[in-house]
Amino acid sequence: MTPTCSKCGEPKKRFKVRWRCRPCENAYQREHYRKNLEHNRKRKAAWMASARKDPAKRERFLASQRKAWKKNGSQKRQEYLAGLRHSDPWRWKALVIHTSIRGAVSGDDLRLLHLSQDGKCGLTGRPLDFDDMQLDHIIPRARGGDNSLENLRWTCSVANQCKRDLMDDEFVLVCSQVAEWIGRRIMEVTNG
Repeated sequence: MTPTCSKCGEPKKRFKVRWRCRPCENAYQREHYRKNLEHNRKRKAAWMASARKDPAKRERFLASQRKAWKKNGSQKRQEYLAGLRHSDPWRWKALVIHTSIRGAVSGDDLRLLHLSQDGKCGLTGRPLDFDDMQLDHIIPRARGGDNSLENLRWTCSVANQCKRDLMDDEFVLVCSQVAEWIGRRIMEVTNG
């Protein structure tokens, strides 16, 4: 006969040398972890340092993280983001932008940046659609720009993809050359 817990009535199992039910064991583990937080952090840091040195150990660790993320995290995150998109769209935008920018700006920063641009693209002046707009670095990161709010602006996706890692003056030069070339082609077709 399996012994039962005197606290909650669940059947007990053996955990190392202790007999406890699963809920009581979980509560004990949480409390023990909370009481010995600094010790556990040091132990985890030491384990991670050894895992970085041993490729097999590191790969096992990463595989278990991926498995846990697929099992629990991915679906929960998708549900959370779907709800957040409707309740607080600027915070949602701050969470789904590129990982290099994600921690540097908040949803309120993004909303204020949008208001400062009057809801227009920073490159073309066209009205921005919330789903289509992208953050652009004024000084591209490839050229030494940072993720500060002063170096960011909202642009439409087409303009941002065309600009890529060009500076503004270089981008304007390319656009004017394209317009000039197209103009010459049109004149040749109509005249000849």
